[in-house]
Amino acid sequence: MKRIAVITGASSGMGRRFAETANEFGQFDEIWAVARREDKLKELSASAPFPVKPVTMDLSDPASAAKYEALLKKTDVEVGLLVNASGFGKFQAVMDVPAEENLNMIDVTCSRHFRFRLEVGASCSTASSG
Repeated sequence: MKRIAVITGASSGMGRRFAETANEFGQFDEIWAVARREDKLKELSASAPFPVKPVTMDLSDPASAAKYEALLKKTDVEVGLLVNASGFGKFQAVMDVPAEENLNMIDVTCSRHFRFRLEVGASCSTASSG
């Protein structure tokens, strides 16, 4: 069984930094870097000093949870680290952003992260904390 770290939002920002330094948070056979931008995930995979599996998916799409769940089920892994760093924001007044965009922002940064945590639950290491 592979011990992995799963990092969402791994194409840029905090997610990218966590993905680049994942070996500082434990020992993993592979890092699953999750993000929309496949080109950035391939760059990360090529530059990281450890195995990175690019997992291209858009967490703003509700179908992404099912895709992720299927990937976990078909792969014999133990998740030793989960970093939910995906999300997006609008740099304008809330009232100036269409309601659907605001609700999607909440879904991505709250609901999808919680769903990812639920999907990972069975695959989490019982030896780790947090």
